[in-house]
Amino acid sequence: MIQTTLRSLLKGRFDASGYQLYLVKDREVALYAGHSSNIVSRLRGHIGSRGAPGASLLGQSIAESKPHSNEWTVELYIIDECSELIAKWFPRAIIVTDEKVKYAEDAFIHEYNPLYNRNTNLGYTVDNSPFTARLRREREEEHERIELEQAQKRARLVNSVCDICCEHDRWVNADDMQPCGVMENRQGFNLLCNSCDEVIRLLKGLERNPERVSKVKQALEAKALLMQEV
Repeated sequence: MIQTTLRSLLKGRFDASGYQLYLVKDREVALYAGHSSNIVSRLRGHIGSRGAPGASLLGQSIAESKPHSNEWTVELYIIDECSELIAKWFPRAIIVTDEKVKYAEDAFIHEYNPLYNRNTNLGYTVDNSPFTARLRREREEEHERIELEQAQKRARLVNSVCDICCEHDRWVNADDMQPCGVMENRQGFNLLCNSCDEVIRLLKGLERNPERVSKVKQALEAKALLMQEV
């Protein structure tokens, strides 16, 4: 294993040829583990175009942390240096040569729990992995956040009335708990019940078809005359 800085690597001051795995660190904090036959090109790919939205989590962090990120450490490894770590995390795996680099990267991820890695290559179940535990915890926290948001929406709707009819009605779309009219808000109302929202949509449709409106009026007038005769 050898170490260099992110700046030296990206500026071409360091020859990374022959190395297949890399670990980016900010002091003692592991940020990202990866593998590539061209590590410099891979890191540039993470960054994208000046840390644009298309950049990876690592690339965005590099852009946001400059100039400090220039001095982040990059550890470079050849595949043969990873055998002990692979054996630690995958003791029962039968590894063919072509997959060894993927096992090595996954072993790095389980060992160092890098902040910006979001998944592994092989999806191999391992015990006592801090990386797996972190992802599970993050999923649980995200689920709790969504549940809280939905509960807050429900509570708001219970105490709300429609801006038009001033009544409680069917408020909620079952898929996303979004009150009708709030998301698009095309008609300028803060909160519409389903019924009033449907009426507005119908009226908008009739405005685009005046001929049909005229026929409806004629039919209603004819019906009214018939009712008078009766």
